[in-house]
Amino acid sequence: MSVSVFVKSGKDIPAKSIMESLIAKGESVVSTSDDFSLHIGTVKMALRGIEVNKESDGYEIRLFSLSNQADYRLFPIVIKTIMELTGEIAISEDSEEVKDPFTAYGSEFESYDRKMIFRLMSQELMKPGASFKIDGLLARFPISAAMFESFGIDLSGPYNDEKVVSLLNYIATEQWKFAGK
Repeated sequence: MSVSVFVKSGKDIPAKSIMESLIAKGESVVSTSDDFSLHIGTVKMALRGIEVNKESDGYEIRLFSLSNQADYRLFPIVIKTIMELTGEIAISEDSEEVKDPFTAYGSEFESYDRKMIFRLMSQELMKPGASFKIDGLLARFPISAAMFESFGIDLSGPYNDEKVVSLLNYIATEQWKFAGK
């Protein structure tokens, strides 16, 4: 389950311009592609990164499920950057105008979204032998009940945001080490 925001525009913006604009704003970002589909993440912090796709009528900006704090922080910045580059507004998946991406996708959204994703994922992982793999910005990695348990997270117990954040940030750190970055 991911979250997408759309910036409707006929203006053609090169992927390179998005990266240059983010860097000009002081963001330390890297991309795993030079063109669309553009995958952007904060250097040495991103877990899954942000995806920007060029559509026939504009741009889709996507935040993936199981993102970490760095990804959630970058999401509204990328939305705002594309709004500025196109001169257009953003539209949520619910077809509502996103006037301020920092308010719409701030810390309250982050906490709620992470908790809902955790609940859905927990249901799957509590099935015997269940596991799955997800793609990070730089590597693919497995997710299992044992991984959560190793961080003291009880999949059937009360949600603990601090422990889930710790686990996601650990996976991000290991991904960057594995990639030699």
